[in-house]
Amino acid sequence: MGEGDSIVLSDNNYSNKEINEILDSMTIIIDSREKVNVHITSIFDKQNVKYAVRKLNHGDYSFYVPQNETLGISEDVSFENCISIERKNSVDELAGSYSTTRKQFEAEHQRHKGKMILLVENDEYHDICEGNYRSKLKPKSFMATIHTWQHRYSVPFIFVKKEYSALYIYYTLRYWLRNYLTNS
Repeated sequence: MGEGDSIVLSDNNYSNKEINEILDSMTIIIDSREKVNVHITSIFDKQNVKYAVRKLNHGDYSFYVPQNETLGISEDVSFENCISIERKNSVDELAGSYSTTRKQFEAEHQRHKGKMILLVENDEYHDICEGNYRSKLKPKSFMATIHTWQHRYSVPFIFVKKEYSALYIYYTLRYWLRNYLTNS
């Protein structure tokens, strides 16, 4: 799976049946550095969502479409350079990304030329506004940072309860791929 391989799929006009076959074969990639995610993988297992663990250059979750000679897909096609989801387990972890590891976090966003979504679990936007977190980052500065980031890198911030993270990840990637296949 090389960078930019996603173009392979855009050269074909697939029928609805073939699109569904591709969507059903989609395999979510979980970054190998993503350690505390049993709440996500257990839902994937229960829902029979295919996934593989390997290093991602951007984000914590993306996907690939496996080789399918019948459909003219001669090799696995990775979309990690097109779309990824960065998961933070709380507003506290997000605050740490903007303070303690900011340079690394920003460099990752600068390198990624595709769509990146920032998924924040367990907390809500109001937790930032009200200062309901442990970081010394002031609420006004925190809000300024996330809104600047959102505009600078076109990164939407999605706040999701932990128990729905797996479904959010799966359906976001699935429907991104569906849109890609039907509008290429």
